[in-house]
Amino acid sequence: MRLVAVDPGKTTGVAWLENGKPLTCNVCEWRQVKHVVAELSPEIIHVEEFRVNASTASKTAAPWSLKCYGALEVYAWENALLFSHAASTVKSTVTDSHLRAAGLYKNKSPHERDALRHLVLALAKMNDPWAVTVLLKKEEK
Repeated sequence: MRLVAVDPGKTTGVAWLENGKPLTCNVCEWRQVKHVVAELSPEIIHVEEFRVNASTASKTAAPWSLKCYGALEVYAWENALLFSHAASTVKSTVTDSHLRAAGLYKNKSPHERDALRHLVLALAKMNDPWAVTVLLKKEEK
């Protein structure tokens, strides 16, 4: 299975499976995300859903997240790929502590970490043993 997870924004985080483990991630400018994802040839695209509400509208008028989400949704439809999305609350499910315990935190940008959170969550929803293990671990203090 080739799964790509995306944290959309002006700087977009992209994470994907490599050799069965989500160890690879990158960032790109939002206009490049469709090309970056296409090069990875995914079967499933998992994207953070971005909704405009009073809170998000007051923070920025920039449409990057919405445009990125829409471009990926169209790409998935055009290529008959599975497209799933998750709420922006993923940070409370896959915490920094989870990422640190799994060795996925160090030397990663915030956007890469958020994409990794979405990747772990999508895999856990598919009962992937590695992702479930990540969610059961927490960094020891």
